[in-house]
Amino acid sequence: MTVEITSIENNKEYEINGKLVFMDQSGNWQCDVELSQIEKTALKSYTQLILNNPRLTKHAKATYRT
Repeated sequence: MTVEITSIENNKEYEINGKLVFMDQSGNWQCDVELSQIEKTALKSYTQLILNNPRLTKHAKATYRT
């Protein structure tokens, strides 16, 4: 399965396989539609590698393959 993560608004809104994921006021990721376990794992990896990296200011599209 392929998971594509696209930045809509850096550190606030992302699209994961067409599903909108956003950060709420508490700092938790929320989605109107339930993400699959593979999509959750990809978001966790993306957060650790891209979002928590202070050297990256613009977040590019990422593709994860399992």
